[in-house]
Amino acid sequence: METARQFDLERWQSEFEQNTARLQEIRSKNPGDQGSLRPFEGAWSVAECVQHLSLTAQAFVPIWTAACSSTDHNFGKPYRVWWRWFLAGVNDPSRMRSHTPKAFNPVIVPHLEVALELYFKEREVVRVLAKEMYIGDIGGIEIRSPFASWMKYPLDFSFDLWIAHERRHLSQAEKG
Repeated sequence: METARQFDLERWQSEFEQNTARLQEIRSKNPGDQGSLRPFEGAWSVAECVQHLSLTAQAFVPIWTAACSSTDHNFGKPYRVWWRWFLAGVNDPSRMRSHTPKAFNPVIVPHLEVALELYFKEREVVRVLAKEMYIGDIGGIEIRSPFASWMKYPLDFSFDLWIAHERRHLSQAEKG
């Protein structure tokens, strides 16, 4: 997957739909309680991967909602080289490994179907906010990362970061 150089709603929506299909495939390949079983000690189950993605969406949504009400218009600037490097690392788990902040670790092992139902609803909110941000031409304003308070990045970049992070953990879930 080529690293995004700047936000493009059409590309982003295509990636969103590809990930939706992957989630549906994950659902079909993990019937019953199978998706709640860890593949080995220390690894996350498929349901835990989905729950982690859900916690991530829950962290971003309030930030995005507040940003989408902004009147600051500075959309569509190309991403700086370090943001493209960061996206490439998030896209490829073999390039960048990091520990998940405690707040984003799955707390319980949910049933996969329950985790997916919640996550599909949260994803729809994300999809709508991405479109609002794009139509509102506000993508260039900076937001503070919900994962590392010292990190700030452009709003439009955060949507590309979110989709890359989702892709990363879907790959993990598909292996599980």
